[in-house]
Amino acid sequence: MVVQESPNRQHVTNDVTLYPNPAFDECTISYEGTLYAHANVAIYDITGRLMHTYLLRDNNAVIPLADLRAGMYQCRIDVDGKGIISRKLVVMK
Repeated sequence: MVVQESPNRQHVTNDVTLYPNPAFDECTISYEGTLYAHANVAIYDITGRLMHTYLLRDNNAVIPLADLRAGMYQCRIDVDGKGIISRKLVVMK
């Protein structure tokens, strides 16, 4: 089976960095490029369960992680419907 992406969606080429990684109580998402009005991040655990969503309002957003257990998570950043960037995040306690 071949999965094709919708023609309306484009991959975002601008770089996103999560730091520190591994993180403890918070991490910063740094986005280089133009941050559109509807950028948000969703954090999923390793089973694919949605843990949090946040609206990104500037190019360096601090994300609280204190209520997450230690483990590996996936951060998916959707930039104004133009594409999704995915980064792994390790939370330590």
